[in-house]
Amino acid sequence: MKHFFLWMLCAVAHVLAAQAVVKSPDEFLPYKSGTRFTPHHLMVAYYEYLSSVRPDQVRIEQMGLTAELRPQILCILTSAAHMGRLEQIRQSNLNRVAGQNESAYSDLAFVWLGMSVHGNEPAGSEAGMWLAYDLLTNPTYAAYLEKSVVLIDPSQNPDGYNRYTQWYNGVVQSQIGMQ
Repeated sequence: MKHFFLWMLCAVAHVLAAQAVVKSPDEFLPYKSGTRFTPHHLMVAYYEYLSSVRPDQVRIEQMGLTAELRPQILCILTSAAHMGRLEQIRQSNLNRVAGQNESAYSDLAFVWLGMSVHGNEPAGSEAGMWLAYDLLTNPTYAAYLEKSVVLIDPSQNPDGYNRYTQWYNGVVQSQIGMQ
């Protein structure tokens, strides 16, 4: 019994330590959220950071490059158990869609979130970083990742998004004194 309690204490400490490692966007970025818009390269850096501290739950896939050579990424979040079987889950889902009635992972939901489409609508991209952070650190949301694979496309138009955030951060903020 003594060993069981020691094991449980170590397990809880491990989970709490893993949760403490993940920095929020406010802790990662060089400014507080809401005081300015995040340039695309810093947004990508935050998702890459999440992948580096939680590789068992976060994977970054580069879907391509934009005309201005910005990476277009997809952030995949799920439980550690599902991340290890992500290709099997994907294949099972393709089989199910094709009518082959594959049911190995039929209880999993796939949630695709395109956070921002138009360059001058940056709020979704800003919220996406917080959503990823909350999914990884809030114990209430752990059950969501046990039952789903969440796909976050931080910005469907990185060039337009970056153009707008650069203009806003350089022109508008200097006029209202928020730098």
